[in-house]
Amino acid sequence: TQSGSWTPLQNTVTTIVTSVPSGYTLTVNNPVSGVPGLAPQSVQSYRAQILNGFSAVAQGFGTYLESLLVQVPGVIPRLVAIRQVTNGWEVICGGGDPYEVAGAIYLGTLDLSTLQGSATTSRNVLASIISPPNNYSVIYVNPPLTQFSMVTTWNTISPSFTSGT
Repeated sequence: TQSGSWTPLQNTVTTIVTSVPSGYTLTVNNPVSGVPGLAPQSVQSYRAQILNGFSAVAQGFGTYLESLLVQVPGVIPRLVAIRQVTNGWEVICGGGDPYEVAGAIYLGTLDLSTLQGSATTSRNVLASIISPPNNYSVIYVNPPLTQFSMVTTWNTISPSFTSGT
């Protein structure tokens, strides 16, 4: 074993250091010379790299989040909308268990701080997602729903009217 940064020469890597389950035999060889390692990556650089990787998902954020929400049992697909608002996003979702909806939003959102509620605060739903040791607040909007019943009476005085039944 040699510590530090160095170039492994051709045909010098012949041992696997990580464990291999019993019953498997592996051989290894490097037919070409290796490339020396780089300087250690800083924490800030690593975080930036991870956020860049997640931005690929974020580009299709609305469609991706909508697809997660409609998979929640009880969510009514026509009552799901993702709106871009000033400095963030407004997620509208009707139906489903509030914690399951919040869980889908948690999984599909890159930055929870960009979620915004409705100006009509009585329609806002706030749920906590606990991912130990952290606790995240997720807000979304319950769409306005109106339940009603309707009775229709149809009168006709046509002498040649025939019933459909």
